[in-house]
Amino acid sequence: PLKKQPLMDISRAVRYIRKNAESFGVEPHSLAVCGFSAGGHLCGSLCVHCEDIPDNETYKEISNRPDAAVLCYPVITSGEKAHRGSFDALLGEGASAEELEYMSLEMQVTKNTPPCFVWATVSDQAVPVENTLMFLQACREKGVQPYFFGWGAWPVSGRRGLGKLEKAERLYAGTAGKNSGKNKIRGAYHTGGGKKSP
Repeated sequence: PLKKQPLMDISRAVRYIRKNAESFGVEPHSLAVCGFSAGGHLCGSLCVHCEDIPDNETYKEISNRPDAAVLCYPVITSGEKAHRGSFDALLGEGASAEELEYMSLEMQVTKNTPPCFVWATVSDQAVPVENTLMFLQACREKGVQPYFFGWGAWPVSGRRGLGKLEKAERLYAGTAGKNSGKNKIRGAYHTGGGKKSP
């Protein structure tokens, strides 16, 4: 099993980019991470666990906290709605309760978690959309600004992501906005011809 190695790798990558930002021509304080499915879990793990990941003398004083994250149909929970294969690969089939809880990201969100844009297809049979909804709810509870976009249709070309949508039905799109308070999600929903609501 991979354990924390992927998390250590992405942590180092963020620190490395910030350390070399001038030579790379990037803004070190506008750094976002993006991941899909299990990659979404990895990026989300850095968002919630960035303070837990030490490094050597060269990098330890450089922040590994992303300024934002884009999580695309992410694996989030190790609970009932888990994508079990992802957690078996990450932690092994004999993972302890403590390991599973640590990597169940909806349980690890803090007020220091960066803003996240999260999207999912509602009928995803591999990574249930409840993963996304659990994470969004945890962000709301901690005062973290979440953005969400969900589609209610299956891709024609397969079971994951978008592909060619037969019906690009927008189920819900929202942000934590000024009209509803910092830790509220607001927006519009559309389920195929229905009335949109602010």
